[in-house]
Amino acid sequence: LCNHAEANAIMHCAILGIEAGVKGAVLYSTLVPCLECSKMAITLGIKKFVCLDEYPETDYDLIKEAGVEIEILNKDKIEKWASKMIEPKE
Repeated sequence: LCNHAEANAIMHCAILGIEAGVKGAVLYSTLVPCLECSKMAITLGIKKFVCLDEYPETDYDLIKEAGVEIEILNKDKIEKWASKMIEPKE
């Protein structure tokens, strides 16, 4: 078992033989991955992280040096979209 969702997803890719990095996979996460999860993702070859928020203990220099793109999602747009999904239909 892994403590972080990112590490768990990466380990499951390895177990299942999924070459995520080779196929240009994107890592989706609530927070930008911590140092250890970032290193695992970089080693695998993942080139983009899409996240909802930043994480204070992330090594952004390491991520930048590895050529990994970080996209922080716009929470206001997500909230607006999500609220439309739960509105009662007339």
